[in-house]
Amino acid sequence: MIGKTIALIGGPETGKTNFLARLWTSLRKGNGALSSQTIPEDIVYVEDAVKHLLVAEFAPRTQQPGISGTLEIPIEGKDGANVSSSVLKVPDVMGEEWDKVVHDREVKSEILEVLNEADGALLFVRILSDLNVAPLDWVTARHLLGLPFEQKETTGKLPTQVALCELLSILEFTSDPNREPRKVAVIVTGWDLLDAEAAAKGPMAYLEGEFPLFAGRIKDASSLEVNLYGFSVVGGDLNDDEAFKQKFLEKDLNQTGFVVHEVGGKVSTSEDITEPLRWLLAS
Repeated sequence: MIGKTIALIGGPETGKTNFLARLWTSLRKGNGALSSQTIPEDIVYVEDAVKHLLVAEFAPRTQQPGISGTLEIPIEGKDGANVSSSVLKVPDVMGEEWDKVVHDREVKSEILEVLNEADGALLFVRILSDLNVAPLDWVTARHLLGLPFEQKETTGKLPTQVALCELLSILEFTSDPNREPRKVAVIVTGWDLLDAEAAAKGPMAYLEGEFPLFAGRIKDASSLEVNLYGFSVVGGDLNDDEAFKQKFLEKDLNQTGFVVHEVGGKVSTSEDITEPLRWLLAS
């Protein structure tokens, strides 16, 4: 089978591991547009994350430094999914490594290889993360982005929206101009933490409010094809909502979670957790 490499990109605690765990349960169940009937040999760390979800806990942060391997998952598309049989290749790069790429202005050779080979990417943004650094005002942030690499501030933390802009720029820079535009699915995790009014406005409105520079950068990324998704791993808050936690434990894990998709300003909600991946793999 022809494989496609999808890079998971995002800083620490942006939800990459829990996303992958929930995606894997849906692929195994086959209750979405995509399925996987073969268990990869290197699926252990994902299965460990699933075990946490099954007891109503989010998986802890990945502790393995660097690239801990490339997970390869055989994928089958159902009728109408427009996805040929493929092997999903997911290089596992921990969040701190992506932070280093942005802050140290240096890309390790193995990460550069991942980026050069990637057919598409999942770029993660976390709602209400303690690690999010507050946005700068537009004038200061644009000044930072306009500086040459060697003159940019490398001490302290860059604002999250500046880091996200840099990651998007790196995806543009490493894309092959002779191929179709690289697809990037921006995944806003923790979507269930928003109130109903904010959630109804969709991912772009959220980014415009919280990370306006990044929202503008998405609109300007003409060499990429970008889709926006809000994502909830289990459909609620396992950390601080005891009532939800008890109801969650009574359900099958594959009956939880949802994806919010925004296209042309129209927002829709789906229980098919595989939707972002289906779009990335679609021919």
